[in-house]
Amino acid sequence: MNYVTVDHTWVETTLVDGALVERECHVQLKVGGPADLRMGMRRSLLIEEQKLLWGARRDDLVGQGADQMEMDAEYILRVGIYPAFIAAVVSQEGFAHWPIGFNEFMTLPEELGTKLEDVVFELNAHWVPKIEPDKREQLEEARKKAMSGTSELENG
Repeated sequence: MNYVTVDHTWVETTLVDGALVERECHVQLKVGGPADLRMGMRRSLLIEEQKLLWGARRDDLVGQGADQMEMDAEYILRVGIYPAFIAAVVSQEGFAHWPIGFNEFMTLPEELGTKLEDVVFELNAHWVPKIEPDKREQLEEARKKAMSGTSELENG
């Protein structure tokens, strides 16, 4: 098995007693791969757990008026990305407990998520989430709209 260490530092800002408080956060994650059977089973169990939780969460999102793109994004993160990240980390420093829950995972900085994604899926390419062909077109359209909206905001 190969190991790659991912280090990341960021500043978190929270509201404490009406004042903004900044604190520096640092994590060091040791990622392993290609996965052995234990890692693969852990990922499979996490996927099944998240699929069960998704039913109630989807109903909540629909009730809140979430659009399809938001629901698709959360589903991919919940069922495809989160289980792979958690299963691939063989040791960590910086989190109070491990594994972190999905809600905490969702609050991690995107830059850390991107670093992890690169390492986890490079070491475990067979874990890359597969998107159904009809969803792939919808997600690509949504991404193009989002990118054009971003460029309009940046240029305007």
